[in-house]
Amino acid sequence: MLAKAVCGGALVLAFAALSEALKPKRFAGILGAAPSVAIAGLVVGSLATGPLEQASAALESVTAEFRADNAWAATVLDGPRLLGVESLSPNGVTLRIQVRTMPTRQDDVARELRRRIQKALTARGIRLDGVQRVQVVQEASVARH
Repeated sequence: MLAKAVCGGALVLAFAALSEALKPKRFAGILGAAPSVAIAGLVVGSLATGPLEQASAALESVTAEFRADNAWAATVLDGPRLLGVESLSPNGVTLRIQVRTMPTRQDDVARELRRRIQKALTARGIRLDGVQRVQVVQEASVARH
């Protein structure tokens, strides 16, 4: 009986030491906890006019300005980043942008990005054809330190 109590106590001490060493908050989001990051994919589809380099430069400019905007700093965790050409068609080119946001804020970020993209492309004389859409590509469970 005494040996059983000593083994039980040793086991409790081992787990306590392990939890101190590993800092359980680093594992937030694992084992079904709420995601701490949402990833939104913004598809800018079909660029009907203007060279691809001009459209890419416009989108790079918009994403860089957005990253530097302090009003969105607490919401945007990473990006937005222009990932490149999503697809090619006879009607034009579709580009993809990805941004990591705080959970449930990906729609707000996507709306603001679409507004800024439309403004930048219009200013450069680049016309969009087709439907633009935003979709949540995945929700990631990533702990922030």
